[in-house]
Amino acid sequence: MGSHGTTVQTHRVFLRPAAIFFLATGLFTTAGCAEMQKPGVKAKPIGRIAFTVDDTGLPTFEAVVNGQKVRLFLDTGGYKTLALKQEAIARLGLPYEGASQKANDAQRQTYISRSFTASSLKAGSLDLTAIHGADLPPMEGSHSYPQDGYIGYGLLKDYLLVFDYPMGELRLFSKDDLHAMQTECGDGATFT
Repeated sequence: MGSHGTTVQTHRVFLRPAAIFFLATGLFTTAGCAEMQKPGVKAKPIGRIAFTVDDTGLPTFEAVVNGQKVRLFLDTGGYKTLALKQEAIARLGLPYEGASQKANDAQRQTYISRSFTASSLKAGSLDLTAIHGADLPPMEGSHSYPQDGYIGYGLLKDYLLVFDYPMGELRLFSKDDLHAMQTECGDGATFT
């Protein structure tokens, strides 16, 4: 009973050693990032790619590969830097190079993948050269999509990404830019 006749319940919380480590590490990391950020400093994106979400549900955009237009989608789970359908590779006149290798598609079907190098890729404000890519397996029926291919993890891993679906824009910041979050979320934002 409390001092005024109320019942006081005590709850004990037990944390495992691993939970304590992660909690302490998280607090240290959050505090460290908050200290390194300076209020009012704004980051500028390295690149921007405008996209729409089409019937496939994928963020889709127009790009230019070797001077020719293609429709691509953004795929953070796609391993390749640039992956194109075989028809798009033929249309763009990209020669295959190097040895073929076995790969698995999203349905875990094994196929032979061949590599190519595009001399240029322009996607939004990104203007890149010597982009290594690979072909996609032939797809049919429900596994097919209307785009020519995708930009994937091989390229996107080098940036801090902001997918702004309401504005239809991907903003790419330097992965070391601690001010990107402030720019996107306001001066009170910290990394957690």
